[in-house]
Amino acid sequence: MEWSSSPANDQPDSIARPRALSIWRIRVPLFIAHLTLLVTAASLTPNSYFFQLGVVVGSLMVVGTLFLWVFLWFVRRRATVLLFCGLALAQTGLVAFVATQFRAEDRLVREIGTENARRQHMWETQMASFHLDRVFEMLTPGNQMHPEELPGLLEQARAATVADRDQWAKTEAWANDAEKRLAVVNLRAAAEFRRGFESTRVRNERVQELNRDYYTGIEKLVTLLIDGQGRYHFTHAGLEFDRQHDADAYNQVLHHLNAIQEEIGAERLSDSRP
Repeated sequence: MEWSSSPANDQPDSIARPRALSIWRIRVPLFIAHLTLLVTAASLTPNSYFFQLGVVVGSLMVVGTLFLWVFLWFVRRRATVLLFCGLALAQTGLVAFVATQFRAEDRLVREIGTENARRQHMWETQMASFHLDRVFEMLTPGNQMHPEELPGLLEQARAATVADRDQWAKTEAWANDAEKRLAVVNLRAAAEFRRGFESTRVRNERVQELNRDYYTGIEKLVTLLIDGQGRYHFTHAGLEFDRQHDADAYNQVLHHLNAIQEEIGAERLSDSRP
């Protein structure tokens, strides 16, 4: 007599189905956890550094992820599950480390940029505090001449020359310090900063030369007005000198100052263009 399969013969199939189901219950959470960790690690990267992240660890993220997912497909034992977890943590940990380094670099670059803007503002404020334009205000036709202010303006012009030279020296020292700080985080960023700073050196030296000529010209103009007191008088049309020699010297200095002002204005305009 033939019988249908006994419960003893059906037992292996009943065990295999729960076993396969339990393996998928392990794979799916591990897949989701790995993907979540990888995305979280990559999201630590600042927006402007995603391309660099791809250059540094892009192959590790793509190839490594595919390898781990294929490896996860064949997971059967606890040891292989633990191995997958260890490899996944190592991968995401390395990505997070690189992203954190980029984050520190970005924070330092922004800090240096803020410092530079603040220094530039303080520099402009300091130079404006010398009020050297007061000389031209007094010499403008229709305004009143105040000879008693001339000695003070002469001292201001000399002080401006010293302050400007000191500021350029501080700028050089600040750039060297900024480069060292960047080198601690990223040697590439430090090298790029140095190249950027050196690329503006010619322009900066030109501006420094123009500033020095401008302050020297103000000093010459005020000195001429102080030494020539009594040999000129102020009219509605401007200064009138008693001697043609003094008038020529005055006009020459004034013309030179106007030319320098135009050059300084052109340099500022070119610097403000994108």
